[in-house]
Amino acid sequence: MVVALGLCVWTPSKEALIESFLRLAASPTHVAQYHGTCGIQRQHPYSAGSRLDLQFLSTSSELSGPSHLSVQVIKPFEPFTTAIAVLVQPKSHIDAKALGLPSQFVLKLNDRRYSNREDFPQWSPNLECSLRSAIQRVKKERPYVDSIFDSSSSRKRLMIGRTFRLPFAESKSSLDEDDLAACLTDYAEGMALEHVDSLNMAEVRPDLDIPRADVERASENTLQIMKHLRDLCVMHNDIRPQNVLIQRQYPHNPVLIDFGSATIKPPKMSIAQWKAETLGVGVNEINDMRHDLTDLGLHIESALPMIPNEERGFASFNNIIETRSKEWRERFYDPLPVTGPPYIIKECYRRRCHWEFARWKLKPGAKTVKDHRYD
Repeated sequence: MVVALGLCVWTPSKEALIESFLRLAASPTHVAQYHGTCGIQRQHPYSAGSRLDLQFLSTSSELSGPSHLSVQVIKPFEPFTTAIAVLVQPKSHIDAKALGLPSQFVLKLNDRRYSNREDFPQWSPNLECSLRSAIQRVKKERPYVDSIFDSSSSRKRLMIGRTFRLPFAESKSSLDEDDLAACLTDYAEGMALEHVDSLNMAEVRPDLDIPRADVERASENTLQIMKHLRDLCVMHNDIRPQNVLIQRQYPHNPVLIDFGSATIKPPKMSIAQWKAETLGVGVNEINDMRHDLTDLGLHIESALPMIPNEERGFASFNNIIETRSKEWRERFYDPLPVTGPPYIIKECYRRRCHWEFARWKLKPGAKTVKDHRYD
């Protein structure tokens, strides 16, 4: 079985992620068990210690032939989902360095034999045979299918090394990546990704895994990342703490991942129009991420501005401040003594209202949720 991978960088679309291809032949020496969607044990060639022989492909005209690299699987990330993900290390660090590859990286493979897809039946020799026959039949009945596929492949190659820079290396080979049947049955497209030794923000335990101060700083920096995306007119579209990694190594910086659903502003659309059609309809990914991180106790909630209600004055404001923790309250507010009655009676909309005075005031220099720099 031949499998193909690709080198990728962050881009707003899955199509643009595939930067080049490589061919992978998995050695049968090491075999592990795989549990498919039906609970049936199946074998896969991606267990720890397995050797994978990679052949890098590229559209670069500077390279005369394919580049080869043997790697060893350190760890498969199981259970497999819609893709196969394994952590690998090159057998030769000299060869890896020549390709611009790090000492460890992640291979993400679109290997249909072992991926877990609810909308795709379990792979078998009969299924592969049927799929090949179906492809040939469709191509015969609908010749335009090939032209559509060729057009997509051409657009992808046009982006390589131009719109997006390759993170590791470029290479070249004669593998026919434009063949529709081959891309479905003979090899699997994939990516070589940077390995980030980390926890995600949904599972990190402050002071147990990473000091709380560093976790809170990573939370704040995550919101800065979200602001930068917004300034670039990019919508992530899958904002949740599970998609934010916090690196185990100091200073524990955050890394936002999983841009498979991301969208960008169309080239001909103005920034003002983009903001009107996204932010103007209530979409605010910065706030969404902030609320999620606050609910997990990883982000220090910003102070509330002192804005009185027309009918009740500062009643709600006082209640919110006094229900927060003492540590949070003392961080942002000072008590405000009330020398007289705590409220006055005033007429609002032809009825009497208890208009309450503020019992707290913002500390000098304290930023509120309304004037924070990422807003």
